[in-house]
Amino acid sequence: MEVLQETIRLQQRAGREAHERIWLDSLYMPLAEARAFDQGVALCGPDDTGAAHDLVVADLGSPGEDGRGASPWWPMGTRLKFLRGNQLLRELLVPLPLTAVAAVFPGDTDGEVANGVPDVVVVSGPQILVYRDGAERARLALPDVAPDALEAVVWGELGTEAQRSAAEESRGGGGAAVGMNVEVVALAVKRLSERSCTTHARLATRSLRLLALGRDRTETSESCEPFGANEAQVAFCRAVATTPLRVEPIATSLATLDRSVGSSKTSCLVLGSEELFVYIVSPPNYTILEKFQLSSPIAFVAARGNYDTDYDIVAACRDNAIYRLRNNTCKQLLQLQVPACGLVITGDLAVIGGMNSKIVSYSLDGAFRFSLKLPARISVVAPFVHEDFVGFMVGLHNKEVRIYNGPTLINAIKLQVMYLTLWQQAPSLKATPPRLDTHMPFQLHAYAMVPRALRFGRFGREPRSLVAVLAGGGVAVKILRRHACLDVPVAPDPLTRVWSGDAAGGVTAGPTTQAAPDVWIPPVPKKTKVYLDIITVEQKNAYQLRRQFLEDYALLRQVVDEAHGALVKATPVDNVTAVALDAGRSSDPALASLSVEVMLRGLGPVYEVAVRYQNHSDMAARGVVVSVTAYAGACDIAPHILT
Repeated sequence: MEVLQETIRLQQRAGREAHERIWLDSLYMPLAEARAFDQGVALCGPDDTGAAHDLVVADLGSPGEDGRGASPWWPMGTRLKFLRGNQLLRELLVPLPLTAVAAVFPGDTDGEVANGVPDVVVVSGPQILVYRDGAERARLALPDVAPDALEAVVWGELGTEAQRSAAEESRGGGGAAVGMNVEVVALAVKRLSERSCTTHARLATRSLRLLALGRDRTETSESCEPFGANEAQVAFCRAVATTPLRVEPIATSLATLDRSVGSSKTSCLVLGSEELFVYIVSPPNYTILEKFQLSSPIAFVAARGNYDTDYDIVAACRDNAIYRLRNNTCKQLLQLQVPACGLVITGDLAVIGGMNSKIVSYSLDGAFRFSLKLPARISVVAPFVHEDFVGFMVGLHNKEVRIYNGPTLINAIKLQVMYLTLWQQAPSLKATPPRLDTHMPFQLHAYAMVPRALRFGRFGREPRSLVAVLAGGGVAVKILRRHACLDVPVAPDPLTRVWSGDAAGGVTAGPTTQAAPDVWIPPVPKKTKVYLDIITVEQKNAYQLRRQFLEDYALLRQVVDEAHGALVKATPVDNVTAVALDAGRSSDPALASLSVEVMLRGLGPVYEVAVRYQNHSDMAARGVVVSVTAYAGACDIAPHILT
C-alpha cells in the first residue's frame, strides 16, 4: 500500500512539473507599490495588432513602517498608476478612493471605434471619471436616488427648526446666540436610529454622519445627555439641515458589456451600486440605458453577450442572493449559504467563489452544475480565455493560482517559488527564507505573495500574459508558451473534492478527481413510469400523507413511553434504597451521612443504571460497599461497563 501511494505521489509531481513548464517567468516587481483588489486592475491598450498594452492599477495606498499603517497621502486621495513592463509610465491623483477600473472602447455617434484608443473608466464613489491618453476627459455622476420617506420627513423638520433659529438670531435675540432646540435634534436622532436598526433602510450619507457624531460623547455635551443628542450633532444639523437632502448612489462593482455584434468593439458599462441598483451605461456620452433594482447592495457583477441583440448579467448581492438580468427582466437564480468573494461567467455557466473555500457553478437558468472544495481560502476569481479555451482562474491564500475548465483542474502555479528565488538571490538579505514574525519589509513577507487580482491578456507586446497583482503591492507576470496544451488535465489533487450535477438538476455523489477504489457509490435509479406515477400520487395526496405520518409518529412515541415507564416500574431498585436506609440507621456517624441515588437511563434494549452515593459528613467513610443486582430473568449486567 505504501509503494502504491508513493507511486501516485511521484506521478502527480511529474504531472505538475510538466504543466508548470508551459509558463515562462517574465517579470516580478515586489516593490511596484500596486495595492489593489480584483476590480481595481485592468489591461488596456490600442486596438492595433502588436500595440503595447498597459496595466492600470487603482492603488489604494502604501502601508506604514509596520506594513499595516495608513498611507501618508490617504486624506488627499488614491492614485491611478499605468505600468508597462517594469516601468511606471504615469501616475494620476484621484480625490476619492477608487472602487473599480475598466477599459472600454467608447465609439463615436455612429457606433464606430474612434482611433482604436480605449477610455480608462474609473469609478470613485458616486463619480465616473473618464481618462484618455493619461488626461481626464470627463467627470460624470450617477443620478440621485429618492431618499427614504421617513428620513425626508425628519430632515424637513430639522430644516424648519434651523430656519426658525436662524430667523431669531437675525432679529437680535438680546445679543445672545439662539441655537436649535436640542429636543428636536434628539428626537430626529432617535427616529433615524430606529429606522436604520429595525427596517435596515438605506440612509443618506448625511444621516449616517449625524448618527456617527453621537457615538463620541465629550465633556462639553453633558447638558444634552438626557435628551440623547450632543452639541456636535446640534451644530451639524444647524449647518446642513437647510440644504436639500440628496442620496448619491455609491458604485461598488463594475463590468463591461459589448454594445453590438460585428467588427466594432464598442462597449457598455455595467455598474452595481450600494443603493440596490444596477445601471447599464453607454459611452461616449455615458447615458443610462437601463436600470434594475435588486434586494440588497451589489457586491459583484459579470456580463456576457451584446446589448443590442442578447445579453446576460449576473449580480451577487450582499444578502447572498444571485440575480440574472436579461432584456429588461430581473430574476433571482438562487440563494447562497455563504457570502460570495468572486463571480465570473464562463460560457453558459456562472462560477461563484464562496467564503467557505468552495467554488460553485450554476447554469444561467439556476440549475446546479458542480462544486469544488479547494485546499485554501479563495482570494480572487477571474476569467481565463485563450483562443478556444474558456475557463476561469482562482487565486488562493496558499500563494497558488489554479486554472480550471469547468470542474477539471488544468494547471496550478505556485507564486511562492518566485518569492523564494528572489530571497536567495538578494545579496543584502539573509540566505534562508524568513518567517512572518521577523522584522523585515512587508513586501517580502510570505503573505505578500497572495494574489489579489488576476488578468490574462496582452501586457506590453505579449498577447499571452498572466498578470498577478499581489497583496504586498508586487506584480508578477508569466507568459504562456506558444504551443502550450491546455486540454490535458493535471494529476488529481487529493485535497480537492468535486461534486457535479446532472442534466436533471440532481447531484452526483463522490469526488470526480480520483475516487478510492474501495468506495462504493450507489447508482441513481432511472425515472421509470412506475416511479413517475408514485410521485404524481404523492403530490396529489401530500396533505393526507403528511397528516397520517404525524399520527403514526405520535402513536409510536406513546407506545415507547408506556413501555419505558412499565420497565422502570418493574426494575427491582428497592434493595438499593433499603441499603441506604440501613446505612442511615447505623451508629457510625460517617455512614449515617451517606446518601444513595439510583437512575435508569435509556430507551432500550440497552440501559444504563447510574448509582450515585455521596458523603455529607466531615469524616471519611471507609469500607462502604456498593452492590448492584438485577432480576436475572429480565436483565443482564455486563461487568466490564461498571465504573
